[in-house]
Amino acid sequence: MKTPPPFKLSKTSLLILTLLSLSLLFFQKSANAFWFEPILGYSTGSFDFPQDSTGRLTDSNQYEGSVSGYRLGLRAGWSIGQVLHVGPSLTYDKLTFSYDKPAGTQDADLKAWAVGAVLGLGSKSFPFRFWVGYNLQDKLDLDQVGGSLAKYEGTSYYAGLGYKFSGSFPLTLGVEYTVRTYDKLVVLGINDDVPDYEVSHLTATVSVPFNMF
Repeated sequence: MKTPPPFKLSKTSLLILTLLSLSLLFFQKSANAFWFEPILGYSTGSFDFPQDSTGRLTDSNQYEGSVSGYRLGLRAGWSIGQVLHVGPSLTYDKLTFSYDKPAGTQDADLKAWAVGAVLGLGSKSFPFRFWVGYNLQDKLDLDQVGGSLAKYEGTSYYAGLGYKFSGSFPLTLGVEYTVRTYDKLVVLGINDDVPDYEVSHLTATVSVPFNMF
């Protein structure tokens, strides 16, 4: 009889479990501690992709251009003292790459999933919110010219500022800056380490933070 392989948690799972465990220690400090926040946004920014794995950023082997598209997201967690908000986050981005270099390169579509954690500050008496986050897993699927699908893996971080409206229905309008860095490439079944491929974008967001304040 074969021995089953040992159970292992991913880095993302460990991060989420750790955050939830720490948050539970502070649960009794707030009567309405659990919150969740669906997010809708539109992004615009730029990308910088070296074409090969040499790390050289020259005119002959570098992809550059703009990126735009929409975002769906969900954040949830626990409030600490109704001021500090911490928990896991999940985002999905459907974006379009418009190439400036090399000349004549066709536009390409991408899908990106990111999982990580968010830490935010806000209160009932102050209309502005601030948050920062880090994604331990950021995966990007890019439809390459010719129909092949390239998959990139890396990490990302973001920071945001929002204005929450007072009233019975919670609503926040915000802006968020995200930097994604990819260092692994999978294309046609081949895995390869690559120089840092970077996508950065500014996202205008509309979110509904239920039970946060």
